[in-house]
Amino acid sequence: MIHRSGLTSRFISLFYAELESAGNLTYVNGGHCPPLLVTPGKKVYELKVSGPVLGPLPDASYTRGYLTMKPSEVLVVFSDGVTERHEPNDALNDPDSEVIPVEFGREGLIETITENLDKSADEIVQAIMTAVKKFGLNRPFEDDVSVMVIKRLPAGSYPPEESLTLLPTETRR
Repeated sequence: MIHRSGLTSRFISLFYAELESAGNLTYVNGGHCPPLLVTPGKKVYELKVSGPVLGPLPDASYTRGYLTMKPSEVLVVFSDGVTERHEPNDALNDPDSEVIPVEFGREGLIETITENLDKSADEIVQAIMTAVKKFGLNRPFEDDVSVMVIKRLPAGSYPPEESLTLLPTETRR
């Protein structure tokens, strides 16, 4: 539909995912920033499986990605307005300036996430937004900024299924 509009300069990036209660995640990325999966041990993975943005290519194909989120892992989906947030610098407004903008970047995002892994998903979002705003000295955003965090509960938070019956030790052989 986007392609048929005739506005081939128009496009949409999209990250679509389905998460099951067991932690199984199926996803498709259409030109969106690769989401980050962060483990409790602070290992960071990018969800690289992708395809092009939606719109310009009529025959674009997309590959599904799969993973299982383990207890206490954090998935962060974000727009490029987060990582491309610039440090304030008046020289950036000068078209003749050769100043290279300093961006919050993926590393700034990863640092913020890993510093807040012990917090809830909502608190991690708030920490990211606070860090991005502070990096830009609270001036208005240059681009759209969106962040979504999914944090799988710790293993102890999952009771057994109701259909399971715990056997006392005396009855097991």
